[in-house]
Amino acid sequence: MTTSFPILRLPSKTIQDVIQNMPLCNLLSFSLCSRAAKSRVTQLKLNVQTIQVTVEKSLCLLIIKSPNNAKKYLTFYNTGPWNLQRCESVQTSDSEHGIKRVWLKEGFGFRDWIDHILEVFNCLGTPVFTVFRSANEGNCNNVCRALNDLKMNVELINCSENVEQSVVAMIRHKIMVIFRHADSPLMPNRKMLIQNFGLVFYVSVGSGRHFTLNDLLVMNTCHLHLTDSKLSSEDLNIFIKSMINTPDQLLEDVQFLQVSERPNWNMNVVLKGLPSTSPNDTYPVRGSFRIRQGDEWKLVMQWDLSDAKCYIGMQFV
Repeated sequence: MTTSFPILRLPSKTIQDVIQNMPLCNLLSFSLCSRAAKSRVTQLKLNVQTIQVTVEKSLCLLIIKSPNNAKKYLTFYNTGPWNLQRCESVQTSDSEHGIKRVWLKEGFGFRDWIDHILEVFNCLGTPVFTVFRSANEGNCNNVCRALNDLKMNVELINCSENVEQSVVAMIRHKIMVIFRHADSPLMPNRKMLIQNFGLVFYVSVGSGRHFTLNDLLVMNTCHLHLTDSKLSSEDLNIFIKSMINTPDQLLEDVQFLQVSERPNWNMNVVLKGLPSTSPNDTYPVRGSFRIRQGDEWKLVMQWDLSDAKCYIGMQFV
């Protein structure tokens, strides 16, 4: 037979010493016991790296703790329609011990769990909302409604066009949007390209469709990262010329990453015909380049093509 221990009746310093040495799972469960317990945990001002909401066939909430990257998993639903107004029961596990438990918090909805965690812990990074291709569109929309006033990074993995459009429309405060497509013909969605998300990552790997020059020229965002880019040196040359000759364009910086056994980019071709260059110029595998118009810099560029991960970064100023 187990007996309870009146921990909150201990001296204040003793309580603090006990709870600050609790693992993440025990801290969270303790904070759910009462207002006094929640207040004690909150006063510690403990850091977590971020929280992540994942939607696939199941609905999960992850708490990622720094610095050892330990994770606490809260799984709310595995099947069927999701009633996010009543998420009183949750299955928990963690990356350190793998022990599964079931918690019950009467009166809690899905958003209450998120708000509780953000109140109790000091979240260092922006919360992440990740949607997988297997997610049910109706369930996904319900989660979006619960999250729509939070500032979040959005990650869409092999999602359909309908889901992509729905998520980016319903999550109003997007800090960063990441599109990941592996072996998929869906990358990219033109309706997504023309929207201004601020910071966008496009990650396309495998045999799926990759980002083209036409896609790049219609982009309407401030910061762009392209991973595993298949753009040619000629494509980049056309893109640079278009950007430096387009007044009031939104793009401030872009980064291209290409993973290959040998560099496919040739900086002599990339910079061909640009202002401040001549036909006989040659450029090393690692270097920088600037274009000035009048008294102002128009383009600041750096590159490193010296290994399997080739990088080209551009700032339009």
